[in-house]
Amino acid sequence: MLFRFLTLCVVFSLSLPEQSYSQFLNSSPQMETNQVREVRVFGNQYIDRSVVLSRLAFEQGKSYHPAVLQDKVAESIKRLHASRLFADVRIEVEYPDASNDIIFLVHIQEESSLESFEISGNDELSSEDIELRIRMVEGQVFSQSDVERNKQRVIEYYKEEGFLLAQVYVDTEIHPETGRTELSFRIVEGPKVVVKK
Repeated sequence: MLFRFLTLCVVFSLSLPEQSYSQFLNSSPQMETNQVREVRVFGNQYIDRSVVLSRLAFEQGKSYHPAVLQDKVAESIKRLHASRLFADVRIEVEYPDASNDIIFLVHIQEESSLESFEISGNDELSSEDIELRIRMVEGQVFSQSDVERNKQRVIEYYKEEGFLLAQVYVDTEIHPETGRTELSFRIVEGPKVVVKK
């Protein structure tokens, strides 16, 4: 028995040109709707698959017109990026056989997950007080912008205490066993500036 097998893989992104998608629609089997047979998730290490699925605009088992799927895939990518849990998102579609069914392959790259953070170089201000300015907890998924915001909070705290020349550097290291990120906030306090009245 001869089975016809057709696999079509199209990479969707927010920057996908309309012409490219039009070519995809024209090259897809002539049909009114596609049923989403399955949604597969790849690349998740710490984030549960259900979290990814909950942010998709399409659902397994439902049927959509190809033009509608274009919008739903784009919306899904926007939602996943807006969650700030993922550094990269890519969605592919496969036609596994001659039916109208399709399979979505959702490839994600998680943002870094925090193993721990430490503070060094602080002689004048206590680590406990500085930790209150750092809004990060163990296991938290974070981006580089989160690190920068916390760095600025520490700098602002030093300025409030009169250390106007304080500088903060953040070093990162990957924990060998967990694969999570360890952060080190290195502080160069500088002299305390006293403003004479």
